[in-house]
Amino acid sequence: MSAIHLSRYIQSSICRRNLLFQSQVGSRRWLYDTVQPPLDAPTSSTAQKKPKKRGSRAIEAYTLADMPLKRSEKAQLGVIRKKGRPAVPKPTVPKRKTVQAAERVDEGPPGLHLPPPETWKSVFKHVRDTSGRVSIRNPETAAMLAELLVPEGSRDKIIIDANPGPGQLTRALLALPKERIKKIIVLENTESYLEYLRPLEEDSRVSVFPWSAREWDSYRKLEESGMLTDVPVVSGHEPHPTLFFVMHITGKTDGEQMVNQILRAMPDGQWLFKYGRVPVHFILPLHISDRIMASENSVTRGKVAVMAQAAADISHWGPPECLQPYEDNFHPVSTRKGNKPSKHIDLRGMPPEYASLSCIPKEHPIIQPNDLDFWDYCLRKLFVQKATPLSKCINSLGPGASNLLPKLDDPSLPSESIINLDSRPREFTIAQWAHLVSVFKDWPFRPEDLSIDTFFLLNKDHARR
Repeated sequence: MSAIHLSRYIQSSICRRNLLFQSQVGSRRWLYDTVQPPLDAPTSSTAQKKPKKRGSRAIEAYTLADMPLKRSEKAQLGVIRKKGRPAVPKPTVPKRKTVQAAERVDEGPPGLHLPPPETWKSVFKHVRDTSGRVSIRNPETAAMLAELLVPEGSRDKIIIDANPGPGQLTRALLALPKERIKKIIVLENTESYLEYLRPLEEDSRVSVFPWSAREWDSYRKLEESGMLTDVPVVSGHEPHPTLFFVMHITGKTDGEQMVNQILRAMPDGQWLFKYGRVPVHFILPLHISDRIMASENSVTRGKVAVMAQAAADISHWGPPECLQPYEDNFHPVSTRKGNKPSKHIDLRGMPPEYASLSCIPKEHPIIQPNDLDFWDYCLRKLFVQKATPLSKCINSLGPGASNLLPKLDDPSLPSESIINLDSRPREFTIAQWAHLVSVFKDWPFRPEDLSIDTFFLLNKDHARR
């Protein structure tokens, strides 16, 4: 087919299509013109009116707008609504109330109730103060943890709630029977969270302080405020009957440091432990929990695990699986779509899984008062070579430390204290570490300066010159 024939064929096709369209529109217009008015009897006012000429563009009963025409057909016919005729009202759909509004109606001041968990990422924006921090978001998980913290039969508990975030766990604690909890002391310094924590002070048991839970000065101010004057000092063997501490731990380095510092305060009875064996409960990254609870010969066992296990009785205060997966239980959740990273929330410092850990100072302390420096020195020195047999790495404690070996594997010792000289530091039990530290402490030639190697630092500085 030549180009001329093709052009004529296309033109004739377009012409036929236009004629067909006009005939369809004409037939519909003819049907419209022959439509009869409704069968309803006219009123007296309408009966006296001169009847409209059939075929007008807008009649009383039907209009072109009511005809089942396509938009293009209506445009060609020129739909014109009769002037003065009221527009047909569109069906109104009642506006659905949001969950936030529904919750706040006649239920107290703004902020008393938390927004729905699925909206937290838009309500609580990412700011510098909350970087790396997480908070319990799932109300069911919070209720379960609250019941485990303050079980049935508890009376007059005084709780220090540190870094609670918006306060999902705090609210779960308040929902328990009132006789269980006497006082909740909240430490939180993020303003967006305080907006939802301050309204809780409507309950006389709650006191909210805008102080950082990661600064030791906050606890000094807490004592000076008189909030702990009704806490008894208990010197018995049982855990403290009323006071306990709960804290959300960050996934960054300062989170692990905070846990270690709290555990190191136990042997000498510092901080809250001057009141007795005060239980401390952490919601913390799973990798920190694993490091603290690492058993002998574990590749993750290090100084942190030995110090923690020597200072406290450690256990999970909730099933590990109850806080997993992260996305179902914690805020913030990732806002990533596909492989595209989030622009607002940096999750690099937040491990994907969290755990709950309970630490209670030991009834019979293994680390004796004022011995913390000796433990710290021995652990720091030997864990540098934690995969090396003790017989080959003991001189890291100081020149001539090999003379201590006969005292470490003495057969007359209790079996749990005898150390196999071919074993490696990460394989030692807590009892064996206690014996090694005791022998080192009594060694007359031990180094006098047990801090970080001054000799090494001086040599390093001299080499730079």
